[in-house]
Amino acid sequence: MHSPVDRRPNVVLPQVSPLEDAWRWQTPLALMVAGFAALVFIDGPVARMHLTVDLPKMIVQWLNQSETFGNGAGVVFFFVAVAALDPRRARCVVRLACATWGAGIAANVVKLTIGRCRPYLWLQGDHEAMSTWQQFQGLLPLGLNEHEWQSFPSAHTATACGLALGLCTLYPQGRRLFLGLAALVACQRVAGDMHYVSDTLFAAAIAWCVARGLYGDTALARRFTAWERRIGAASPVVERRAA
Repeated sequence: MHSPVDRRPNVVLPQVSPLEDAWRWQTPLALMVAGFAALVFIDGPVARMHLTVDLPKMIVQWLNQSETFGNGAGVVFFFVAVAALDPRRARCVVRLACATWGAGIAANVVKLTIGRCRPYLWLQGDHEAMSTWQQFQGLLPLGLNEHEWQSFPSAHTATACGLALGLCTLYPQGRRLFLGLAALVACQRVAGDMHYVSDTLFAAAIAWCVARGLYGDTALARRFTAWERRIGAASPVVERRAA
């Protein structure tokens, strides 16, 4: 008597997360160092450029359209796409959403502790005489700062990087595409005078820490992996290779 044939598709899982490599914590540290350097040397000169005017119209359109990848509501379309195109990983969308929105929320929490005027407001004043440090309103505004004083860091960039890093773990072959889209979002925020370059670099560092907590070699990541396996999802494996 023949045993029933298991018709479930074989699932080949990655053996280690892209976030669990030699650059575990060096990456966010490097991003923060670059952010401090941009704060001193790059933010002012770039903010004074009229990028939306000087750049080719097609590039400006690409930048504007990429904003959806970092929009808190727009990212839902990408969650739906993963569930529809890869049903085996539909349940993995829960962790992906946590990485995406978690990074954006973390960036917004930082906004409550540090007030910084947005580039468009800075350019309206006597920006030639104003130093970089005068862009900051002070510590712990706790939401009392208006929208134009909520530049640091970029929540759009953090959201885009959280989504990109989660997608990189699920689909490593698309890593360049996902990280490229996140970079476009960062460029769009800078070109639109909504954020300084340093705002996007610090946001990327925040997103990396959030994503690694969910996809790296952590207790939380292992809990997610165990839960995804129990319900039959083709979850990314975050176990470290045996020494």
